[in-house]
Amino acid sequence: IGKDTTLLKRAQMGLRESEERLRSAIVVGRLATWDWNLLTGDVAWSDEHYRIEGYAPGEVVPSYEAWIARVHPDDREAAESAVLNAMQTGGDYAREVRFLHPDGSVHWANARGRFFYDAAGAAVRMIGSMLDTTQHREFEEAQRVLVAELQHRTRNLIAVVRAIADRTLREGGDMHH
Repeated sequence: IGKDTTLLKRAQMGLRESEERLRSAIVVGRLATWDWNLLTGDVAWSDEHYRIEGYAPGEVVPSYEAWIARVHPDDREAAESAVLNAMQTGGDYAREVRFLHPDGSVHWANARGRFFYDAAGAAVRMIGSMLDTTQHREFEEAQRVLVAELQHRTRNLIAVVRAIADRTLREGGDMHH
């Protein structure tokens, strides 16, 4: 009996330590998570999930409706279609989604989720995570603008060089003498 209790306590302590490492990794990595029970409709969101969607943690009761309300209107149909497709096919939900915050700002998140099914094949749960990609998107846009400006300036410079070369050839006469 003493040995069995010791093994159980070690296993419980190992499980707690493992859960704490996972929790720390999720927080440090700023990974948002969700767990949706399709049978009850209950949804659990991590604090980062609230933030990515523009809610304060605990501001709303997590739900499918609260999620879709913050998905950018231009992305809603495709996002819902991707969720339904993943549920029906058993494939992963994988999508980059824009969220429209109450202040009008747009935030991007790369989301992945997976459905779980009962013995009859009915979807009963969806678990997923997402990562805010707004800063990455803003960097890409700034880089695109800089490249376009560089291309414009390069074309202008080439046009100036060509004009000078053409003028030199016209006014310079025969260059073989």
